[in-house]
Amino acid sequence: MRLLGNIVDQGLSSLTNLLVSLFAAHLLRIEGFGIVSVAMTTYFVCVGIGRAVVGDPLLLSKPDTRREVVDRAVSAAFALGLLFTLCSWLAWSVLGHSHLMGALLVLGAGLPFLLLQDVARYIAFWRGSPWLASANDLLWLVGALGSLALLPHEHISPSAVLACWVVSGGVAGVVFAIRLRWRPGPRAGWAWLRGNRSMILPMLGDYALIALLQQGIVFLITAMAGLRATAAFRGALVALGPVNVLTAGVSVFLVQLARRTQDTTPAEFPGRMFRRSVLMAAAVMLLCLMVYLVPAPLGELLLDDVWAKARPLILPLAFVFATAAINFGATTGLRVIGEAARSFRVRAIAAPLMLVVVALACYQGGVLAAVIAQAVAGGVATVLWWRTFLAAHRRTLEG
Repeated sequence: MRLLGNIVDQGLSSLTNLLVSLFAAHLLRIEGFGIVSVAMTTYFVCVGIGRAVVGDPLLLSKPDTRREVVDRAVSAAFALGLLFTLCSWLAWSVLGHSHLMGALLVLGAGLPFLLLQDVARYIAFWRGSPWLASANDLLWLVGALGSLALLPHEHISPSAVLACWVVSGGVAGVVFAIRLRWRPGPRAGWAWLRGNRSMILPMLGDYALIALLQQGIVFLITAMAGLRATAAFRGALVALGPVNVLTAGVSVFLVQLARRTQDTTPAEFPGRMFRRSVLMAAAVMLLCLMVYLVPAPLGELLLDDVWAKARPLILPLAFVFATAAINFGATTGLRVIGEAARSFRVRAIAAPLMLVVVALACYQGGVLAAVIAQAVAGGVATVLWWRTFLAAHRRTLEG
């Protein structure tokens, strides 16, 4: 039931982002959809940092009923959101008042509350209550759809679409912060950082490299190929939304399962992680193929004009997602056995090299060449991840 709850929660979270993206694809021009895509990518970067600082250390710790633990975690997430807000205002004042910067300013204003929403989900996972996290995401979904449905068509703009999404997510964050009886305080946030710094620093560095590759590719495509190419790339990711639901839902469950496997049968840990990763990668490939074979009228119904530009990117993205699923077993295994620093070192080598390869491919052949290069580089990196994990696990057993 917990696995089902995790998948339902991730499904609701992804569905919210998916439907907002579909609204943007239909209501805005392709450049406007590109602006929304850049803003959402910026959100993914910020929430990813929040998870590295708060969510992931919380999941890897043992559940604790003490109230101060929740106060510290939520305070740290909210303070981080305020820092992101300050950064968005500074960027807006320095870089000017373009449509893109206006959209990023809307996002920045809501980030403290969006991080509240996300940390509330992780607290539910940590306490073994994924269905409560699902209720959190359902509230965001209903709010986003309701506000978009009521949005007057004469006021449609990238900033207006983002405002509907951001405000509804912020309301969900505030509601669940109240439910958690959160008492904000800078000392509580600082106590969280101080008490978990041994995990936060390597995880933050690890995530910075993940973002450099995953979200960095979106910014790179925007800079080198323009907003229309960004819209095509984001459109392919939106079409592959069910894949993100599967991998995100299963990955949260696998982190908890991996910890139990290492505690009970440490000698069998790598083999079990590899089998689970391969199974997840096979499911990813199957889902991606099903999306690729969707008839053109249905694809256009979902993404309008964006579908024709997004469809050619789906197959190479399938290999990107599949290799990421296989690598997840190794990266999670390294964290569970206390070798997060080794995971960071591997990514510190792999991510910049992959980004350089993708940048060169994008410069030479556009967005399609960039995605193909990402898939090939991900396959090469798989060998490095698993060699590092197996060697670290062997040393752990011998030690």
